[in-house]
Amino acid sequence: MAFDSKIEHTFKQAVNHIGALAYHLWMQKMKRRRQNGNQYLHREPLDYHNDIQRKINVYHAQLGQADRIEACLAIDMVVAWRIYYLNKLGREVPQAPCTVYFEEAEWKALMVFTTNNPVAPTQPPTLREAIRRVASLGGFLGRKSDGEPGTQTLWIGLQRLDDIVTLWRVMTDATHTTVSSRIDTG
Repeated sequence: MAFDSKIEHTFKQAVNHIGALAYHLWMQKMKRRRQNGNQYLHREPLDYHNDIQRKINVYHAQLGQADRIEACLAIDMVVAWRIYYLNKLGREVPQAPCTVYFEEAEWKALMVFTTNNPVAPTQPPTLREAIRRVASLGGFLGRKSDGEPGTQTLWIGLQRLDDIVTLWRVMTDATHTTVSSRIDTG
């Protein structure tokens, strides 16, 4: 229950920030009424009414999407936890085989793509090597002074790896099936 209230609180904060920014931009367009003392801002009545109505409609649209944003945040939190877990696992047990995290198709597609060798290795690489290769897909350069890859490069690399694995699966299925076998099965 506390988790749901944190999401709701974060969502309300985001809506408040968006509303404050919209209000600030809206106020910048207003004309000054007086030049001295308190400066009252005003607009012509029709413009004022239309701007307020537009702002109310935007808030209703944002609040109508709250359930979708909550679902998206929930998925993003799971993804963020998995990336953080991969990062920690790679630092604590770097010599473990990458199969502790990656499926066979994932590490084979990763190795084929990053080595430019069409033949996948028979043995999985270490977790550290796989993580560095995934991070290189996300922009990690791997220089001596760079240290270990961070969560952002892993996140971007895992997104790219997802597409590479999809292509790998299509290509390996295509090589295992011939035209004559498709005709025989119908």
